[in-house]
Amino acid sequence: IIWYRLLPHQKQSYESAKQLVRFGEPMLELQKDHAGFLIAGEWTPVNTDGVAGEMVVAFMQIQEIPETKLTIVGQPVVNEVLRADLSNPAVEGTMNWFCGIVQAELKSMTYTISEQDCGQYIMAEFTPDPTDFVPDPKVVVASIGPVEKRPPEVDGLQISGELRVNSHLSLSYKWVRGIEG
Repeated sequence: IIWYRLLPHQKQSYESAKQLVRFGEPMLELQKDHAGFLIAGEWTPVNTDGVAGEMVVAFMQIQEIPETKLTIVGQPVVNEVLRADLSNPAVEGTMNWFCGIVQAELKSMTYTISEQDCGQYIMAEFTPDPTDFVPDPKVVVASIGPVEKRPPEVDGLQISGELRVNSHLSLSYKWVRGIEG
């Protein structure tokens, strides 16, 4: 049994491209530097009288660990619920939120912006858990801001009064996040 590695596009030129990884062992322990390679296992059967059979080869693609990217979904305005979006959701880890330099929320994929956050930048920080292939993962960060107050919005506007000459009309309105008049 012989173990080799080669780049996936080199499979057609296997004989000239293969790199020896291990010889004579039926098991191969995967290492971090095998990620992205095609692993080949060659076996030549030999019967009891010492006559060798035809060599057979098996291939397995060792997937690269994709880089995890972090995006904040939402707008930097009061009462908005921000959501942390990971490009690789299969990655396990810890999410933390910061408002300015103060840690604001622990271990949550969402953060609700409050009045106290106005003028600050909101930062999400994701720390992936270590794995066999990535023993020292890179912390990923995204930020959004500065946080603004939502402007008042008119919720209701009504004209009342009589429609006749010399009468007065009045306008009443109601604001959301504002005043009533």
